Amino acid sequence: MPESSSKGRMSAFGVVPQAVVVPAADGFPLAAHRFEPPPGSSAVGQTDGQEVRAVVVVVNATGVQARFYHDFACWLAMQGLCAFTFDFRYSGNSFPKQWLDKLEGAGDEEEYAQVFEQAIRTAPDEIGLIRTWGREDLAAVARFAHDAHPRAPMCFFGNSLGGHLMTVLEPRMLQSFGVPIRFADVNGGNAHWRNHTEPEESLFGFNEVIIKPIETDRLFRSSSLGLGYDIPYGPGKDWIDWFTHPLFSLHVPEDEQRAKENVRMFDWIYFSFSDDETISRHMMHQHASLLCGKGSRTKTLFIDPPKLKGWPKCGHVTCFRPSGPRLPNKTGSPRNVITGKADNSGEGSSSDIGEGSVVEEDDDDDDGAERAVRGGEAYEPKELPEEIARGEGADADAASEPTELLGREDSIWQVFLKYALEGLDTVDPALGDLRTWDETNARDCDALRREERLVRAKAAAEGAKGKTDSKARL
Repeated sequence: MPESSSKGRMSAFGVVPQAVVVPAADGFPLAAHRFEPPPGSSAVGQTDGQEVRAVVVVVNATGVQARFYHDFACWLAMQGLCAFTFDFRYSGNSFPKQWLDKLEGAGDEEEYAQVFEQAIRTAPDEIGLIRTWGREDLAAVARFAHDAHPRAPMCFFGNSLGGHLMTVLEPRMLQSFGVPIRFADVNGGNAHWRNHTEPEESLFGFNEVIIKPIETDRLFRSSSLGLGYDIPYGPGKDWIDWFTHPLFSLHVPEDEQRAKENVRMFDWIYFSFSDDETISRHMMHQHASLLCGKGSRTKTLFIDPPKLKGWPKCGHVTCFRPSGPRLPNKTGSPRNVITGKADNSGEGSSSDIGEGSVVEEDDDDDDGAERAVRGGEAYEPKELPEEIARGEGADADAASEPTELLGREDSIWQVFLKYALEGLDTVDPALGDLRTWDETNARDCDALRREERLVRAKAAAEGAKGKTDSKARL
């Protein structure tokens, strides 16, 4: 894995991220960033040549680009961990070079959106969520990250979709690393339509907005659901299969078996928040009950931030943002709500880099912050109070709350850090409802599959009968 130093842009947390290309097994170039602890960092007592405390791989939510998680990764590096972020193929910055060049040349958000849609339409139909984004792309990044520090424990933070994909990685590959493996599923619940508060309405809306248009539009319109950027047809078809099956991401028996083997061998915890408007506590329970079994290392932690003194909001993806997201100023440039300064910088390019190489990023960031502008905003509040829009508030996601709120760096990120370093046994039950799942909580996946087949067969028969009756009337 060739490496070199990079005169990259320093983040708000004093870390210079290195842009790298990670080749998937089939050679597809995956855009990734590597965040190493600063040599000799006094904050973690690290000296040159010392092994990092752990390796972290952040796995994105649906339609969210890797840059959204960069501040979290930078902060982890300041704590002595090596963190990696990446984009799945045909998302974010993981495109063939000709499309990266066009995306980087986009003059404004409207042009970027047009080019981005053209680019994802070129994705082959056969790529899928688990078979490609999970077992090829994520697996390649996991191997790359492990090779960077082969003695360090590894922790995966999977946000929403990412929580599902990490859980079905190949257990033998992870076991071959020979280090402690930990999974942190952050808001990646079972979003089957029957698990929604108003299931019939959810199914109808999903059918109208996603299922009906996908064959003609050839895209999965994540943006129509408030789920970030649109994704290609193949992963979108898999997403539909998940949504319409009670086992969600585990409806394929082989994926279920891989997931159950992983939670038997490695630590696995689900973090859920009361202020997550996308995935509910019930969806967390519905997912955990499919994974657990005899000998499983499965826990869930439901946190109610308002009940914890000084905690900020956490939400669905907001828990990965620092306490001062940047907002557009009057000229359209990002503005840091902590400093109030405008930032006209762009994200670094990965279009001209070879496998495993490091690229230099622009060094024109006047406030030192490298926060997400594109990639996660669909999950964020669409309107903000006037004082926050002026850059005067302490936290855009907690505009109406007292300014003495803790930052996420001092609250939920500390919880994430402790888990990444020490595992399940050190999770503090005082944080919320901490629950251990075993065989007494397990649902019978095979029975659920049989039941679903009967439901679908009945619906198909009723549909056929309806068509016959209609023809008879004609």
